[in-house]
Amino acid sequence: MRQSPSFSLFLRLSLPLLFTLAFGLAPRPQALEQQARQAHFALQNGDYATAAQALAGLAEDQPWRANLWEEAGRAALNAGDIQSAIQHFEQAESQGELSIDGLVLLGDAYGYSGETESARQVWLRLLELQEPPAAGIFLRLADEQRLSGEYEAAIQTLRQLLEHYPGQTSATYQLGLLLAATQPELAVPYLEQAGELDPALGERTQMLAETIRSARFEEEPAYTLVAAGRALSSLDEWRLADLAFSRASTARPDYAEAWAYLGYARDRLGENGKAALDRALAINPDSLASNLFTALHFAQTDRPELALIYLHQAVRLDPTSPLIQIEIGNILAEMGDLVSARRHYQRSLELAGNRENIWQMTAEFALRYNVDVRELALPAARQAVLLDPHNPSTLDTLGQVLFKLGDPLTARRFFRSALQEDPGYAPAHVHLGLVYLLFGEIQAAQEHFNLAITLAPDSPAAVQAERLLANPNP
Repeated sequence: MRQSPSFSLFLRLSLPLLFTLAFGLAPRPQALEQQARQAHFALQNGDYATAAQALAGLAEDQPWRANLWEEAGRAALNAGDIQSAIQHFEQAESQGELSIDGLVLLGDAYGYSGETESARQVWLRLLELQEPPAAGIFLRLADEQRLSGEYEAAIQTLRQLLEHYPGQTSATYQLGLLLAATQPELAVPYLEQAGELDPALGERTQMLAETIRSARFEEEPAYTLVAAGRALSSLDEWRLADLAFSRASTARPDYAEAWAYLGYARDRLGENGKAALDRALAINPDSLASNLFTALHFAQTDRPELALIYLHQAVRLDPTSPLIQIEIGNILAEMGDLVSARRHYQRSLELAGNRENIWQMTAEFALRYNVDVRELALPAARQAVLLDPHNPSTLDTLGQVLFKLGDPLTARRFFRSALQEDPGYAPAHVHLGLVYLLFGEIQAAQEHFNLAITLAPDSPAAVQAERLLANPNP
């Protein structure tokens, strides 16, 4: 049967509409095409903020393409706009279009914004959705639990991870640290295994394991916890050290050292450790740790006169400690009494023996306050280098002394030696740059200043380098 011309025309005109109705599509307006191009080019050029905005606009105008919300969330996260990323991911989730990877990113975004409970709920959901769950999800959940003070829960999470992934390095190490602060006798195997799995951790794990093993000979759980806490603090694990000291003081309420170290840890964490320190002194007024940490507390809270009282008591309890002499010297110097400060630094050298750090700190004191640089700083810096000739810090300090004394050529040799030992030692780059600046070699100086900023951003060395770049007048 032959179709009429009008019927054929009807089919030609209506066919695009029929396809639109059949497949749920709509003609794309020019504005949408322009917005899509804008998102595409922004992503190509790394302009994630613009891309996120364009993708979100596309998602609003095309509600049937809910996956665009996830893409907008990814772009916003890359742009550092955490709150927008969360909103976009949540929108995708509400429409059932958030992928597993997108859910992971949502959990990360919650964590970045401090919404720890929301992040934790995401990690728990992912543990149910994935089989087996990814190791990274266990680790993220353990981190959130640890940050929230849920240490036992974090331990259980890490143990579950190791059931699925035996020998996972980060979990093994983190579990060893948590157990060191809570059940030290169980920590040693995990610490030793972590050191075997990653040789870079070997020195840290061996020190902590050896400390725990040695302390266990005392057959006193509180003593073992304090020893473990001290080792953790030396690794800058202050929150876990605080936990170990707290458990020790609970196990033995009459243990002055446990309370003293607890107070010190609280101060280091930016909390007020005074109550714990008072408890320590009440238990044992002749506790060295209690007096020393109380002195440091008063020094940090701008009460130097009180700090000196407890430091002199600490000297009475341990007259052979050069570090206590240095602390007294530091406080006296800050109070403006450089004559008395020098006397205590000189006393520290008499007690120093082969401890190169004491010699170096004395040289640094003399440099900082311009006190007897030739008579005190120079011999102290030389002795520090003799005791530790491969330490970039001691080499750099001797270079600073020589530069101060007007011998830039020899100073340059020691700065270069420091950088041969450690090319990433930022202070030596700054000091070598100063030598080049003095000699008028501006480009070489700027190269070293920029290196210092790159190697140690926001450090005192970087701040000095930035100042010298802005005003190259030493």
